[in-house]
Parts: sequence; structure tokens; C-alpha cells
Amino acid sequence: MHGYCLPPDEQPTIINDPPQDVDAFVDAVLLADGHQNPSLCDKQTRLYLSELVREWLFDEGRGKGSKSGLP
Repeated sequence: MHGYCLPPDEQPTIINDPPQDVDAFVDAVLLADGHQNPSLCDKQTRLYLSELVREWLFDEGRGKGSKSGLP
């Protein structure tokens, strides 16, 4: 839907030991997506991913992640 799909071999790493903040999670997604250096990703892409990650995973019970009912 958003153009980022983690390869199957990368999924267990992030699921079993997820990064503990938005920036680290975005870096993990970018690395899994094939970016050699996540810090060199363009600002617009990084902001877009940060908003998605925050809304779904670091929403403090208020965002889409909580409403989805998914673990």
C-alpha cells in the first residue's frame, strides 16, 4: 500500500526485536528496503515513514495501531 515491503527473511528480525523508537524503526525499514545508508534518505521520504511508524506503532494508544486490534 505504501511501497515498503520487508523481505520475508528480514521480517523475523524486526518482529522479534523491534526498534524502540520511531527513528530507529524507520532506519530498520529503510535498511530492509535496500537503502545502504538510511541517514542519506531524502527528508520527504524519512518524514513520510516517520509519520506512518508513529501513527501505527508509537501512537500511545491513540493511533491506527491501537484501533486495528493487531498485536
